Amino acid sequence: MLQHRRVMRKVVEKLPPGLRFCLSRSPAPVVSASIAFWLNRIFKKEVNAGNLDFLKNRHVVIQVTDLELEFSVTLANQRILASLDKSKGDVCFRANTLDLLLLITGKADPDTLFFRRRLSVTGDTDLGLSLKNFLDRLDAASLLHKPVYNLLMQVVELLEEEPEDMADNSVGLRSWKMWNK
Repeated sequence: MLQHRRVMRKVVEKLPPGLRFCLSRSPAPVVSASIAFWLNRIFKKEVNAGNLDFLKNRHVVIQVTDLELEFSVTLANQRILASLDKSKGDVCFRANTLDLLLLITGKADPDTLFFRRRLSVTGDTDLGLSLKNFLDRLDAASLLHKPVYNLLMQVVELLEEEPEDMADNSVGLRSWKMWNK
């Protein structure tokens, strides 16, 4: 188990720079198609049930600050569409990778992150509130495949550890935390 944790820690410490490097070198259509594919796969039942209809003809911009990734999502023809186009959206959510992972796994409440200024929401507050309420109703464990959810939980737990709590006092995780301040 200790070896598994050590391997996970090494993977996690390389995550932000590695993802940022890959995203910066990937063609925009590939990145946006990948985002759309996964969002449609994860939220298929929600889209079919009409729970995302508030996104029709509206654009939500998501900025992942430490990855230098900005994309917008909308709903058209019962499909979630993603775009890396820098045009203005109706509402913009801005956070770093760790905080978004905390939201996805349900380990953090959007209101808490907002009031701690770790999540920024600008633009159409009604649309932002609709999206927040939608996300509050979701259960990540039931949306994601169990192995994916378990992996995300392990990553979040490693990221939440304080460097003093870690046996090897990993420099990589300390730098991750500095990345995200």
